[in-house]
Amino acid sequence: AILCASDDTFSVSVVRTALQEPGKQCNWKEHSNETLVGVLKLFCEELPEPLLDWKFCTEFPLFDGGKADKLGFFEMLASLPSPHKNCLLAIISFLKKSKVDPSLLAMNWGHHLLRLSNETLDTANDIQFGVDVVKELISHCRRYSKPPKEEITKRR
Repeated sequence: AILCASDDTFSVSVVRTALQEPGKQCNWKEHSNETLVGVLKLFCEELPEPLLDWKFCTEFPLFDGGKADKLGFFEMLASLPSPHKNCLLAIISFLKKSKVDPSLLAMNWGHHLLRLSNETLDTANDIQFGVDVVKELISHCRRYSKPPKEEITKRR
């Protein structure tokens, strides 16, 4: 369920409408997991700007020789606006709880969380970079939820 969007667009629309009405409560238990995943993906798609921008991510040393650079990820997350970071980490934590393989989640959710710039959409390496970033965040979401500030300042 966490991998697919809901085929029931009516249910997704009902939940979305309820969330947009001030003061209206949504009873999450009334809806299927598929519907809730559909709402979450729609939320990510409709954001005026991505939670993570591809060009922004490339400004940090996230990978070194194919291995994740922990401090690079800490620096990237610390540089995000707080609302972006908090929302991203909440979604990543939600995905991690699904117990689905992080590689599958990253392939399915990567483009919702990290938007690629138009001029690089055709480059397989750039698409793989986005998947790798999201996979690392999902695989180690607890590690990145509270970066060690002293290590970040040492690197600069």
